[in-house]
Amino acid sequence: MRYLLLLVAFGWLGQTNAWAQLSYGGGRSASQAAGVGVAFVSFEYTGSSAQEANFSFTNPAYGVVLSRPGFLAGFHRGTQDSPGGEELTFTEFGLLAYGSFRPFSSGRGGSPRSLEPLVPLGVQTSYRRVSRDLDTGTFNAFEFTVAAIGAGLGVQRETRSSLFVVRAMPMFGIAARSFGGDTGTSRILDVDAELQLGPWSDGFGLMVGWGFRWQDWNLSSSRLLTDATQDTFDYAGIVHSIRLGLIF
Repeated sequence: MRYLLLLVAFGWLGQTNAWAQLSYGGGRSASQAAGVGVAFVSFEYTGSSAQEANFSFTNPAYGVVLSRPGFLAGFHRGTQDSPGGEELTFTEFGLLAYGSFRPFSSGRGGSPRSLEPLVPLGVQTSYRRVSRDLDTGTFNAFEFTVAAIGAGLGVQRETRSSLFVVRAMPMFGIAARSFGGDTGTSRILDVDAELQLGPWSDGFGLMVGWGFRWQDWNLSSSRLLTDATQDTFDYAGIVHSIRLGLIF
């Protein structure tokens, strides 16, 4: 619950005058966009111990996204055949909420703006599960939730009919096994670029986005899982994502 409250608080903070994530001058109102996305996943085991249950995943995942100023949510799912003949299923849901300090804000004028620096501050929560279709032992899934906080840099370019935002945010958070006592830390580098065109006179527009996320999970094992070593759930990976949607 406290993570949800933090997300709401940062989402609200991003809409205030002092920390405006996007100040839509010239009558351009804040818009939300919904669409589809594809994520190219590279998720690899980084521990030193040989693991019978390895949840490395390197296939694309497909899903849906929701975007609005200071907020991005996405759900992706994909499958992969492992060398042992079993199927791995990748599922991920993520929420990011942020507000941006604009040190050189030009105010709410009606003229187009050149590139404007941003200092985004945000929180992120994500759930990742990579599961096997065969029950072969104690561990049949990598399943962790991460809550992280971070700050970074970015730029935006806004006109009466378009918006372009690029940001990069290093983040650090707590990772917890969804069903179990395993906890640890997670480091994240989140980079994102989004172009919004419109909305036009009919009330609709176009959104195109690209994201890059590097993340690692450094987790200790609980005493209840006697078969686990200290690096059973140590993984790292990269996700390149592309999204396309309609503004409304």
